[in-house]
Amino acid sequence: MSKYMRVNLDMGHFTAANFDAVAYIIANHENITHLHIKDRTTKDGVNEPFGDGDTPIKQVMVLLRDSKMPIRAFVEYEYPAWGRRWKK
Repeated sequence: MSKYMRVNLDMGHFTAANFDAVAYIIANHENITHLHIKDRTTKDGVNEPFGDGDTPIKQVMVLLRDSKMPIRAFVEYEYPAWGRRWKK
């Protein structure tokens, strides 16, 4: 593979596949360009509102802050609104 290949880590999919995002980021941070932040449950679980799933969102955000890793994190809204609507 090219040395220019990089990782766009989708933490929700990573968690749903039963992997440890914190450990992966620590081991591979040099090759991660950015993160998609969303909450999902393990074992191929569904997308959940923040705080309801198993994705270690807080742990990852604290890791990025404290270690000063230059990785961008983007919130990904990918669960049903359950009656909520965006207002203009």
